[in-house]
Amino acid sequence: MPKPIPCPVIGVLSEMFPDHPYVEYLDGSTEPWTVNVICALVRALAPKLVLETGTFQARTTRRLQAAMGDDATLISLESYTEYWEKAVADCSDLDNVKILNVEAVQYLLNYEGPAFNFVFLDDDHGAEHVGMELDLLLRKEEPLMASHSIICVHDVNGIFGLKPVIEARGGFALNLPILHRSGGLGIIQCSP
Repeated sequence: MPKPIPCPVIGVLSEMFPDHPYVEYLDGSTEPWTVNVICALVRALAPKLVLETGTFQARTTRRLQAAMGDDATLISLESYTEYWEKAVADCSDLDNVKILNVEAVQYLLNYEGPAFNFVFLDDDHGAEHVGMELDLLLRKEEPLMASHSIICVHDVNGIFGLKPVIEARGGFALNLPILHRSGGLGIIQCSP
């Protein structure tokens, strides 16, 4: 399984633009307006089991948890140990959140739990990697997605070229303002 490629931009943009109104998001966190859309979908869907890949600084993790019902569970996957350790500490007050230090494709290959109702993919943005994640989630035999569930993918517009990956699997891309190297949101609704 390939190791994730470190993002060389992390820490650079926030240092270059310390007075930017969204400085805390410049280094790669999902833009607040994109998270607003994701959380609106979570509120509308009322999922019981949510998966997030790429915990990073846990900003989206905390917002997802706040949008879920009290009887829902959020599993967040972070492959970088230093981000995982900080996220676990930052989210220790959240009872219904599990943050695991594992690579997403490896996790999905070995997953044996109940089907997910909502998934937010925001870890390794390579088209091949995202394609593998989607193919595992959308497989016909032993599906990992529940009926009428939703998969969202961050950074579909911009340098990563993920829009065709989403569209090839029946999804579409929202063109939202780009704050850093990429942005936008891909959405796939899973059939019954």
